[in-house]
Amino acid sequence: MKSILSFIFSMLLISNMANSQWTLSQTGGIQPYYSISAVDDNVIWTGGEYGTVARTINGGSTWSLSIVGDSLFIVNVFGIDEDNALVITNEFLPNISKIWKTSNGGNNWMQVYQQTGDHIRVLKISSSG
Repeated sequence: MKSILSFIFSMLLISNMANSQWTLSQTGGIQPYYSISAVDDNVIWTGGEYGTVARTINGGSTWSLSIVGDSLFIVNVFGIDEDNALVITNEFLPNISKIWKTSNGGNNWMQVYQQTGDHIRVLKISSSG
């Protein structure tokens, strides 16, 4: 009986936590987004089709949009803070992956790496640099 009550309590707690953390927010873009990176409660970066990156610095109340490269497919975004982020873009014919960086909130993007052949899909940044 004790284990059943613990299970029910756990499920209610998880359900309540899940419902309180996410809310629907309109970015202003019409394309699908495939990657999201929350730096904290206010700063969130997301990326998707057509090289579109959306960024909020106020928890999703408003969003700013920017374009990375030339209408590329963003597969991964990694927000560092409200000004700095990295994204991975993939092209399919030919198979090219690129890593782009912004240091001014997405106003400008600079290509910092390119790989031909296999696609890069994930970017992992360690806290030690």
